[in-house]
Amino acid sequence: MQPWIRPLGEIQRLAEAVQEDLRLHGDQAAADRHLDQLTALVATLPEDHASRPEALQLLESARAMRAAVAGGERSVPATPHDPTVHVSVSERAAALGAAGMTALLDPAVMDDPARAEEARAALAEAHRLSAPGGDRALRFAGALAHAHAVLGFQTTDPAERRRHHRRGVDLLTEALRAAGGPQHRLHPSLGMSLARLLREGPGARPADRARAREAGLDALRGHAWAALLQTGTTDAADVVRDAAEAARDVAWWALADGALDDAAVALDAGRGLLLHAATSTGAVPDRLRAAGHAPLADAWEAAAGSARPAAAGPHAEPDRRTGVPSALRHKVFDALGAADLPGAHLLDPPNREETGRALRALGRDALVHLVPAGPGSVGHALVVTGRGETHLVPLPRLDADAEVLRAYADATGAPTDTRDLGPAGPARPDTRTLLDRLCHWAWYAGMGPLLDAFAPAGRVPRLVLVPAGRLGLVPWHAAWREEAGGRRYAVERAEFSYTASARLLCETAGRPAGPDTGGGLVVGDPTGDLPYAGQEADAVRRAFYPRARYLGRSALGEPDGTGTPAELLAWLRDPGGDAGGVLHLACHATVRADRNRTAQLLLRGGSLSAEELTDAVAAVPGRLGLVLLAACRSHVSGRGHDEAFSLATAFLVAGARSVVGSLWPVPDEATSVLMYLIHHHLRVDHMPPARALRQAQLWMVGAVPALPPGLPPELAARARRVDRRDPRNWAAFTHLGH
Repeated sequence: MQPWIRPLGEIQRLAEAVQEDLRLHGDQAAADRHLDQLTALVATLPEDHASRPEALQLLESARAMRAAVAGGERSVPATPHDPTVHVSVSERAAALGAAGMTALLDPAVMDDPARAEEARAALAEAHRLSAPGGDRALRFAGALAHAHAVLGFQTTDPAERRRHHRRGVDLLTEALRAAGGPQHRLHPSLGMSLARLLREGPGARPADRARAREAGLDALRGHAWAALLQTGTTDAADVVRDAAEAARDVAWWALADGALDDAAVALDAGRGLLLHAATSTGAVPDRLRAAGHAPLADAWEAAAGSARPAAAGPHAEPDRRTGVPSALRHKVFDALGAADLPGAHLLDPPNREETGRALRALGRDALVHLVPAGPGSVGHALVVTGRGETHLVPLPRLDADAEVLRAYADATGAPTDTRDLGPAGPARPDTRTLLDRLCHWAWYAGMGPLLDAFAPAGRVPRLVLVPAGRLGLVPWHAAWREEAGGRRYAVERAEFSYTASARLLCETAGRPAGPDTGGGLVVGDPTGDLPYAGQEADAVRRAFYPRARYLGRSALGEPDGTGTPAELLAWLRDPGGDAGGVLHLACHATVRADRNRTAQLLLRGGSLSAEELTDAVAAVPGRLGLVLLAACRSHVSGRGHDEAFSLATAFLVAGARSVVGSLWPVPDEATSVLMYLIHHHLRVDHMPPARALRQAQLWMVGAVPALPPGLPPELAARARRVDRRDPRNWAAFTHLGH
């Protein structure tokens, strides 16, 4: 048997013996003997042995500990090559760095200055041995800065604490300079480490806090770059996981400092990055040509087109992506980053002036970030007005961990795959009571104080809401309080829209309106088990869109198709289709936390996911006017609340001007009435979508007593049966876009 066949356990035992000799017994002689045995044993490992990297890490960790304790009594080799173990410079740096970082991951190191110093010494040597500016040197610089922060926390000497703090800041500053900008994959983590160190340093001054905000905002640009460089929404999801948390931290810092503009940028930077990546990917060729990079634009279109399925191709391939190689993406986004095109927002969210212009174009008064309480702070509404001003409305009760919100989330968090099958729907917890309590809390926690701050002369305010985190579960337009004569809902006092981010708001604000041809596509009950949905779709097409195509089941004659995913995709991609047309989808939908396909429409013979919509359907502004998703949970994200990646937002990315989606499973009978009312107000009263939705909801809450004339008899009878006191029947529906 070869000597190197010995199990790795023997190497681990000797490394642990060195630690015990030094820590528990203070026996340096015994530690030296065990270290010699460990060195000899590691020397027997061939360079290609699978255990060699871990063995080298254990050896270097033991050496670093011995060096920290020795105080010059024993010479531990500091050269890249040991006389008995032939270790390359790269191997030794990797082993030392891994040992130091592993030690810092142990929470016990915070109470053990000796171990913290061992980790610092190992990381300092690893950093010294690494090639300057390389990824390894940058990683070790970040870890070494953390070691200095730990040592600074442990010491009681103010001068020593300041020395460690300065050294950590210098290391991170130099590492960021070496990284070269947000395009480097380590830029976000290094930037946030610098921001936190500046924020938490001894005697942090206003200038330090301002620099921390600057570093944090710059780190968020790195998150945006990382999302843009991915080849599809699934890949991008892997690199933006920490963006929302980092953005909230920076936003809380900015709010605490009174820097409202920074807070607005930070809040937006952590939201909807997958949507931003999809939107930017679709617009890349035009941006490249505008910046004078026509060859790159041609290369991008060729690569993207080679991987996009044909219109009638297999719809159920969730991992088919744009096909743009990573090297080409780097070239493209380097070029666009340098071009700094006006309004491109590739890395930076829109500022307050740009947001104000978008709000004015949309006819809205303000964008409202609902920010829950953070560490040491209460909740707030951060408001950007149509005049480009920022304001702060304190909301002391706005807490994402409020008991009523947690109870609602726990009871309704399980994904569902159905629009309710009839008036009663499937058995489930008493969601009406939970929703009533939630909406009552929502008035006092958010909407009451917010609406008191808006009083435009002669009309209701028009607000666009951006709820952070778990607050995205709340139908804020259904917030209520008791007044003389009954409940008063927020929707009676204001017109509400929602958006995933200010980025998406600005993206959709400039979309032109297509001609009102009365055309489009209506999909009704494609799976054959939603009779009210089919009647609703038939009635909508007959009354308002006689030129529209029809897919699914119909009582009015032979439909144009059965409502398969391939048929819907073919219509969406048809350049000769009705510009500005309506798309009405009365069908099932589902939301699940799945890596590849989260929110999905359930159609005839298969499904169509939000990811497929954003990855396979090119955004053509003006191609889609209004998308009405009369389907369950169509404005719910399976990728987290802040990611806001839902079927509704996916249609916005695909080029729609306006979308109406839902937050929970909707009763089929009530939904069919509500949908008809929306279309009536759109086509007969010529209201814009947000106002049409509000008007329909006002009838549902009793604020508008009479139904419009001309309602089909079966829908009129159904309307008389709807319980207008139950918010489940109307409050799920939300508006996005124009």
